[in-house]
Amino acid sequence: MKITMKTELLVLAKCEPKLSKDGQTTYYKLSVMQGEEVGQVNCPESVYVSVSTGKPEVFNVEYNSEYKSLRLLGIAASPIVGEPSPAGRTAAPAEGAQSGGSKK
Repeated sequence: MKITMKTELLVLAKCEPKLSKDGQTTYYKLSVMQGEEVGQVNCPESVYVSVSTGKPEVFNVEYNSEYKSLRLLGIAASPIVGEPSPAGRTAAPAEGAQSGGSKK
């Protein structure tokens, strides 16, 4: 099952893009913080180039229960209303995230 949601994350850094073994796909990750938790989350190239480090962003995210993965789908069109900033929240970091790489 795939569950989609919005969440606000502070973008700490852009990880170095990784090329697949066959050289056909590039994978992108961001280092993000939510509350006191920090982790790396896979994202498409469009998100990777759009975000600025050191700034919070509201993202559309997807959790895939089959692979136990979390990935960023894109930047949300509107912010989360009534939610505290990333520094005021705590959440578990993404584990075992599967990549949404892009073809060259």
